[in-house]
Amino acid sequence: MKKTNLAIAISCAAMLGSTAALADGPRFTGEMGMGGLKVDGRDLDAWAYDLRAGVAGSYKFDGFAINYQFTADFGAAANNLDPLVYSPSGSANDIYVRDAKIVMPTRYGAFVVAPRSSSGQFAHIYGATTDFEYNAMHARTGINGFFTQGDATTNLLAYATPKFAGWQVIFGSFTFNKANDRDIDAWSYRALYKNGGFDFAVGQVFISDKQAGSGEKEERNAASVGYSWDSFKVSAVVEQNDVPDGLANDFTSWAARVDYKLNERWSSALAYVEKDHELDSEDNDGMIFQVKRHLNDQVYLFAETGQYDTTPSNYAVGVNVKF
Repeated sequence: MKKTNLAIAISCAAMLGSTAALADGPRFTGEMGMGGLKVDGRDLDAWAYDLRAGVAGSYKFDGFAINYQFTADFGAAANNLDPLVYSPSGSANDIYVRDAKIVMPTRYGAFVVAPRSSSGQFAHIYGATTDFEYNAMHARTGINGFFTQGDATTNLLAYATPKFAGWQVIFGSFTFNKANDRDIDAWSYRALYKNGGFDFAVGQVFISDKQAGSGEKEERNAASVGYSWDSFKVSAVVEQNDVPDGLANDFTSWAARVDYKLNERWSSALAYVEKDHELDSEDNDGMIFQVKRHLNDQVYLFAETGQYDTTPSNYAVGVNVKF
């Protein structure tokens, strides 16, 4: 049904052009990251860290364009899951639709329609600090989910302003529950700034009382900062959750990271992450270290470990191929 709707949307938009559409694509995209995973308390596993495939492309008309993307994630369908481990696409034997979206860029900004989408809020604010093979830290990483922001979302309508003097602002609305008499269950904004090697981002997510687990309105506040020069990059992110006291999401978390590129073949990253929960028993912190051996622009070998205070530590090695 979703693929039919995507085709109808493209066909209808095509009628807005005064000349025949110029197609770019479709081009196939994908990523395979596989190797060995050892989580404390569990036997060694052969693991799919990333297993995605999809298609993307665009249609261009007189002064108008449509970009489309569809990506499926097969990670959970390939992995043997238990409560101690995180799989990038959720439940066992599940093929997860990560992206099913259309983006319409114009001189007045870009408009997005996405029944499913990778989270721009997570990518733009958290991404630089949390981009690891296994220890990703977002809401869907289970017991090591240090942040409440997820890496994917559903039923998104969004608008991004044109970039001006290094700034861009992006607004989004979400409908998670289609039967609660609330057309918008949550909405968000993020403001992004970049100037040379310096970048800054701030954003909020506002969750309605009918969608929030507490039955009250909740807010998620986040900010990040980063700077790149020569072979180094430093980045940091902080998230504060404004929820009623004592709930599962009643915490503040932050992470800091240093990336170092030795040369074209070798790179490494070191991060520290900490969760300060209102319930002391839910506090956690950890160190994540990663080293990569780049074979070319599309293939690299990696070794990574996440060492945590209260949740199981892990060791991961493997190879990642992008195509």
